Amino acid sequence: MSDYIFIVWLDQLGCDPLSVEVIAYEGNAENTERKLPPVGVGDFVVIKDEIQDREWLGQVQTPQLNLPLLGLDRTNPSNLAALERVLSGQVSTTVFTRQVYYYQILLLGAIENNTMQSVRVRPRGGSKGRIAKVEEVIRYLDMPAIFPTDAINLAEVLDASKHE
Repeated sequence: MSDYIFIVWLDQLGCDPLSVEVIAYEGNAENTERKLPPVGVGDFVVIKDEIQDREWLGQVQTPQLNLPLLGLDRTNPSNLAALERVLSGQVSTTVFTRQVYYYQILLLGAIENNTMQSVRVRPRGGSKGRIAKVEEVIRYLDMPAIFPTDAINLAEVLDASKHE
């Protein structure tokens, strides 16, 4: 099973060159019951571009936008009628409201030789991403180690424990 949970969307002219737009899907082949978006604001992620054989460390900048998977405009009468049926309890939410989660991720740096370098090239559309491990964030951001004792920590990775 893959740890990848989102994919980089293709760019458009005028986009911010230091961030990428990514999409994640509600549920997947192994877990059609996934209810929660896979990442949240502040989460650190690793993006891998297999064609370029490169990785980047990024940080989620926005809460997810919930886009309809069926591709209909949100004001399409079919969507509105489906939502009315969900509200009235006639059908399950999962029947008509499968969604794609949209995020913006700031590229903090490129990962080269286990260190972080400045971003000189960007991940291509179709690159895959996963949640960064605590050890990766500490190493790439050059943070002090987290000690298992009561020693004073100078920094802590926000929300890292919920992903392990």
